[in-house]
Amino acid sequence: MADKLQWLVNLPEHPLFKELSRSRGKRAEASISRNVVVERDGEIFVWSPSRSHVLTANLKNLKFENERATKFQTLLCTTAPVFNVSSLQFSITGKYLALIGERGITVLEVPQRWGRFAEYEGGSDTVNCRTILVDERFFSTHHKAMVLQASWHPESPVDGHLVVLTSDNRLRIYNILKPDTPEQIINLADPLSTEENYNRSTMSSASAFAIAFGETSVAFDFAPPVTIPAQKSLLASRSGQDETIHPVFVLRENADVYYLTFQLGKKGGLLDMAGPLTMHPAAFDNYGLDACALVCLHSMPPVVAMATANGRVYNCIVLESNDDDSADDEDRWSDKGATTTTSSELTLYVHECIELQRSVAGRSDDGVSSVSGENDSTECVNSCPVKLYKDPGSLSQYHCSHLSGVHTVTLSWLSKLQKYVNEGTAGNTVFDIEDEAVVSYMVCTTPAVDSAPLPVNGLCTISDPLLGHALICITADMECAARSNLKDSVVIVQKPCLCLYSQYMRKLSPMRHLYTGSFFAHIQRILERQSSAPLLRADKSSAPLSQKDFLEILTEAQQNLREEYIQKQTRAREEIVKRVSILEDQRVKQLQDLGSLREKGNHMRETTEALAERLYEVSTKEEELQQRIDRVRELVQTYIPVLSDAEKEMKDELESYKIQMVFLQDTLNKV
Repeated sequence: MADKLQWLVNLPEHPLFKELSRSRGKRAEASISRNVVVERDGEIFVWSPSRSHVLTANLKNLKFENERATKFQTLLCTTAPVFNVSSLQFSITGKYLALIGERGITVLEVPQRWGRFAEYEGGSDTVNCRTILVDERFFSTHHKAMVLQASWHPESPVDGHLVVLTSDNRLRIYNILKPDTPEQIINLADPLSTEENYNRSTMSSASAFAIAFGETSVAFDFAPPVTIPAQKSLLASRSGQDETIHPVFVLRENADVYYLTFQLGKKGGLLDMAGPLTMHPAAFDNYGLDACALVCLHSMPPVVAMATANGRVYNCIVLESNDDDSADDEDRWSDKGATTTTSSELTLYVHECIELQRSVAGRSDDGVSSVSGENDSTECVNSCPVKLYKDPGSLSQYHCSHLSGVHTVTLSWLSKLQKYVNEGTAGNTVFDIEDEAVVSYMVCTTPAVDSAPLPVNGLCTISDPLLGHALICITADMECAARSNLKDSVVIVQKPCLCLYSQYMRKLSPMRHLYTGSFFAHIQRILERQSSAPLLRADKSSAPLSQKDFLEILTEAQQNLREEYIQKQTRAREEIVKRVSILEDQRVKQLQDLGSLREKGNHMRETTEALAERLYEVSTKEEELQQRIDRVRELVQTYIPVLSDAEKEMKDELESYKIQMVFLQDTLNKV
C-alpha cells in the first residue's frame, strides 16, 4: 500500500506546481473558494490564473518514475477567457473541458493524444486548443447576471449540453455546437412560463425580491434517471417506447429543495417542478436560511447532502411519501436502472446534521452534532463558502471544501440502508437511525481560530486501479497537499478478476464460504476512525502562531494519535492475536483429528487386505465344494432304481437299433 501511494510524496514537488507558484499573480479574495484542478484518467489539469492556460501532467508517469515523470504540458486557449475562472469540469466522455467563471463560460476542446506515453500532440510542451465561447453576448450585456453553477448534462446525445444556473433564477441549457443562444431557458421562479425575452429592469426587480426572501436558486444536481411513459412524452410517443430522463434537484437559498423534470432539447416537452419537498423532521428555521451547495448521491434510496454558509451539512434521505390514496402503483427507487417515481411522492428525511470543524487549535469538541433548531447565522448572503464534491470511487462518500480546508464525509450507514431497502421486511438487516457519518479533517488551512484564511483553490479525488485512492488539494498559494483516502484503504482484500470470481468462490471450502469477509469487516470496524489529523497549511503572510496554539495543536495531535490510531491498532492487534490463538487451537485439533483419521485409514486398509485374502480363500473353497457336489450328484443318479425318462428313451432307441441289426443280419445271410 505504501509503494502504491509513494507518488503522493513526490507530487507537491512536481515542476507543474513549481511553475504555478512561480507564475501566480494576485491572490483571489479570501472569501472565495475555487476549484481550478480536475483529474481525468490519471491526468491532472490545473488552471493558471496569471497565464490563462491549462497545465497538465500524467500522474502515472510520476508513479512509475519514467523519463516523463517530471514533465508537464501547457494547453493554450485560442481565445483565452477574460473572466476569472473558478472551476474546471470535464464532459462525460472527456472531449470537452469547461472553464467556468462567474462572468462567463469557455469550453476547451481537448486535443488528441498519441505517442509512447499517450501525450497530447505526441508530447509537445505547448499545445494549442480550440475554445468555444458560450453565450458571450448575454454575459457581456447583462452585468448583473452571474454563473452560480454549471454542469454537463449526462443525457446529452452529443456530449455537448451544458446546464447553467444563473443568478437571475434561471436554468439555461446550451448546446456547445450552437453556443450563441441557449436551447432551453427554464424560469425556476415560474417554470411553466415560456418568457425568454425580458428586460434588465424586470430582472433586477425580480432578483431583488427573490434575494430578499431567499427564493433564489443557488445550486443544483442531477438525480437518478427516471422513465417517462410514452403517452406523456412527445418523442417517446412517436417511437412507442418509454423515454429516460435525468431530473434535477434545485436548492434555494432558504434551504427549499425542488425536483425539476424536463426533456433535454425540447422547448414544448414535459416540464414539471415540484416543491418545496417536505422535510422531516420539521424545523422552525427550515434547517437554515443560507444554503449554498447541494449534491445527490445516486444510491438506493438517493441521498441529498445540503450545505449552509455557516459550516453545517445536512444529509437527507430521499423517500417516497406514504400516500394510500394514490391510484397508480409507482416503482421504488432502484439501482438497476431508471424508475417511474413521480416528483409529487418525494420527501426528504434529514438523517443528521454535521458541524464542520474550522480549525485545529481553539475549537470545541463537538465535531458531529444532531439536528437542532437553533437559528443559523445569516452573515453570508448569496455566497457559497462550502462546496460539495462527489467521490467518483465511492457512492457513500463526498468531500467538503471551505476557507478553512477540506473535510471528507463517509456515510457509513448508507450500505446498511441500501441492504435494508433491498431485503425489505423479510430480511435480517436492521437500520439504526442513530448511526452517524464519519467526518475526517483532511486538510486544514487555518491552524488557529485567529489565523488568516487560506482558501482552497482546487480539490480533486483520484480513484484509479494503478494510482489508488487519493485526495489532491491546492491552496490559494498554489501549493499542493496530497494524501491518501484512508477510509477506502484501511483493509484491502485482494480478489481475483471479476469474471473468474464466481468460479473462484465455488472452489473454496464450505468453511471459507462461512467466514468470508466476517473477520476482515470486524477489523475494519475497529480501525474505523471518527476523526483524523489533517495536513496543516497556513497563510505565509499571517501572524505566527502563539505558544498556546502550538500546545493545543500538539495536544490535539497526540490525543488523536492515541485515540484514533494507537488504541484502535492495539485493540485490533489483540483481536488478531485472539483470532490467531483460536485458529492455532483449531489447527492443533485438526492435526489431531487428521492423525486419528490416518490411523483409522491404515486400520481400514489392513482390514480390507485381510478381507480380500479371506474372500479369495472362500472363493477357492467354494469352487472345490461345487466340484464335489457335482460328483456326488452323478453317483447318486447312477444308483437310482427307477429309470428316468431319458434312460427310457435311450432304452427304446437301443432296442430299435437291435431289431434293425437282426433284420439286416438275416438279409445278409440270405444273400
